[in-house]
Amino acid sequence: MSELLNYLLNNEPQFRRARLAALYSDFRQQQTLNPDGYQANIEAWQKALANAARAGVMPSHGSTPDLLILKADDELLRALNTNEWGRPLSLGTVIQEAIAKKELMPLGEFMNASDSIYARCGHGCFSEVPHSKSLTITQEDTSIASLKSLIADLEIQTKLFAERVERMEGAAKEAVAKKNRVSALAALRSKKSAESNLANRHATLSQLEEVLSKIEQAADQVDLVRIMESSTKVLSSLNKEVGGVERVDDVVDKLREQMGQVDEVGDIIAEPGQNNVDETEVDDELEAMEREETRKIEEKQRLVKEEKERREAADTKRKLDELEDVERKAREAKKDEDFVDESTKGLRRISLEPEPIAEHA
Repeated sequence: MSELLNYLLNNEPQFRRARLAALYSDFRQQQTLNPDGYQANIEAWQKALANAARAGVMPSHGSTPDLLILKADDELLRALNTNEWGRPLSLGTVIQEAIAKKELMPLGEFMNASDSIYARCGHGCFSEVPHSKSLTITQEDTSIASLKSLIADLEIQTKLFAERVERMEGAAKEAVAKKNRVSALAALRSKKSAESNLANRHATLSQLEEVLSKIEQAADQVDLVRIMESSTKVLSSLNKEVGGVERVDDVVDKLREQMGQVDEVGDIIAEPGQNNVDETEVDDELEAMEREETRKIEEKQRLVKEEKERREAADTKRKLDELEDVERKAREAKKDEDFVDESTKGLRRISLEPEPIAEHA
């Protein structure tokens, strides 16, 4: 075991055995599926690497350790390698996140910078607003964070056990194919053990998820009650400004009175310009327009009907002409056929009857 790995296992609380599976796995997908677990793994790695660098246990090419430079190379991966979990699969993501948050700076960028990063820490560089009020981490916050972290660990463990079940089943089938009974039995025993552990993890995970759901529901209820309480105060204050039902009735009555006066003034102004309209003339004109419209519609329908009858008559005449033409052709064909028959019969008579022989006197 390397000096770096020994330091992490003995000094970093997040690098306990139950957390190693999560920290050494490829947890990049958790950024969308489980953001809290993803962030917890990122922060655990960043804090551990920073503490290890300050402790002087990071891999170094020289005789003295680098306290400020983190070399992300194969030597670092070899130093973090474990027999059970192998190399950390998401270490590159951890370093990229640290660079994005300005917690780490590439060495080339640091060496080529025109301004010193230490000068940025001078007077007036940072706003005091975020630090003007300290945020207290309550016991509830700690419990919820621990619960979410445990759920994330169990999700990773269930995935690993499921993969182990599939792997052992494949090994058993391969051993059976090779007639290796001992290896097949060993693989099946490992599979059963993994299935048992997988079932236990699923049961525990289901219970923890239900507990977390209840906690979140209770937190939502607390926020809801708080909002309802503040809303009640706002409504009470607004109702006081309204002044009660009597004041509202008085305001409405005055408003109606003023609106009535406006209508009266409008009626007075409009009276001189009003013209008397003979409703009888209007009705007569409307009836005349309706009769004209009816006449136009009937005329249009008549024209449409006549056009339709004309097309039908033309179509009927065309069909009759075609029929007469067919009958004429049939008669001509029959006449030709009769002529051929008569000609044929005549030819037969000529060829079959013998010519008369003349007698000599």
